[in-house]
Amino acid sequence: MKNNTIKNSKSSRKWILYSIGVVMFLYVLGNLFASNDPKPLKPVLALEHIANHSIEEVQKEVGKGEFKLNWKDKKAGCLTCPKYTYKDDSLEVIYIDGKADRITLNHLQAYPFNDYFITALGLPYKEADFKNESVIRWYNYQGFKEIMTFNDGNGQVHYGLIKTHAD
Repeated sequence: MKNNTIKNSKSSRKWILYSIGVVMFLYVLGNLFASNDPKPLKPVLALEHIANHSIEEVQKEVGKGEFKLNWKDKKAGCLTCPKYTYKDDSLEVIYIDGKADRITLNHLQAYPFNDYFITALGLPYKEADFKNESVIRWYNYQGFKEIMTFNDGNGQVHYGLIKTHAD
């Protein structure tokens, strides 16, 4: 009887170890295929094709723009920086020192107001550095001084503002 108990005890231990092994395998396998990374949003614009580029380079990328005014901002070191709009005012660009520096994206109500908006700019997801009910901000991310998105009051993006170098 003692031998039979030892055999049952060994069988039980093998079954328990086997069961634990299967559970661990399924857990690891599940984690390999389940991703907590957000799904990127449909890109509204690839910033790398606009930011820090000249008027001519931007126009090659998005089409002919319309000159609006000479923007002035002492803090940014700008006395007569040209501001252009593109794509029916969906894109506004202020050129500082000849390069696209302040980029405003309008008409973005199709995008939810959350951290994932960063992926709509062609950038990898990163949790925002600051957020409240009105604005979400990323600082010094992917070579941009500041990226902001503003709430339209209904949980959608109203507009986005990207500062490349100037304040």
